[in-house]
Amino acid sequence: MKKNIYKLFHPNNVLIISGIFIIVISLLYLVLFDKFNTPISYVLYLLMSYSFIILCVKIYEVIVKIINKVIDNNKHLRKYRDDPKIRHRISLFCSLALNIIYVTFKLITGIWYKSLWLISFAIYYFILVITRINIAKEELKKEVSLQEEYLKYRKIGIILLFVNLFLAIIILVIVNQKIIISYNQIICITIAVYTFYLMISSVRSLIKYRKYKSPLMVSAKVVNVVTSLISMLSLEIAMLGTFGVEKVEFNETMIMATGGGISIIIIIISLYMIIKSTEWLNDNTK
Repeated sequence: MKKNIYKLFHPNNVLIISGIFIIVISLLYLVLFDKFNTPISYVLYLLMSYSFIILCVKIYEVIVKIINKVIDNNKHLRKYRDDPKIRHRISLFCSLALNIIYVTFKLITGIWYKSLWLISFAIYYFILVITRINIAKEELKKEVSLQEEYLKYRKIGIILLFVNLFLAIIILVIVNQKIIISYNQIICITIAVYTFYLMISSVRSLIKYRKYKSPLMVSAKVVNVVTSLISMLSLEIAMLGTFGVEKVEFNETMIMATGGGISIIIIIISLYMIIKSTEWLNDNTK
């Protein structure tokens, strides 16, 4: 089954070139003869869609080959590609720097506009930054035992569990002050795309780095997931203000439902980290 699917989207070069001709000829036919919204046009749409997909797949493969060739010729890039710990550390410090900038921005704007909501978010992100700094300090050590990693893993789980109280405060502030934030639609859509990318990439990284069985690595990825969850809540507030109906009760219900759901997810993650690390420490230490 997998082989058939692979062949479907990775045909030979003759079929790819034929696909390019299909796209060009179909577009010319539809435009010149004004055959849009006709039975044959729907068939052409399907053919063009398939041709475009296999063309994109081929372009992607060519780009990947070029990038890998460049990496193979550079020892530093090769080391970055082949060593997951180096990739993890670079990712950790980059995200830490971005988070510090973001926290500073939130805090300054919160003070400037005298917004308790923005200040609350700034405090929440600041605590997550402190958590990342603790992870970074461990990463800078030349050697970290598995026991030390599990101790840090449990500590981060406990921090996230208590920090979750700030999320409840943020939700209460938003609902109590009946906060409505409206952005330009294009800006709002851009924020939405970035937020969903952040969510997908953070979950993907968490799953990917679990196979290395390093509690410290997983801790950093868990913090990324928590950060993306809070970004989702912030996005929802912005989307309700920009595209939502002007019904305060509806907005409050949506914010409380989403915030409550995110809070429960964070609690489950935190308890899992605490229980798993405690079990390992009890089994492997005396």
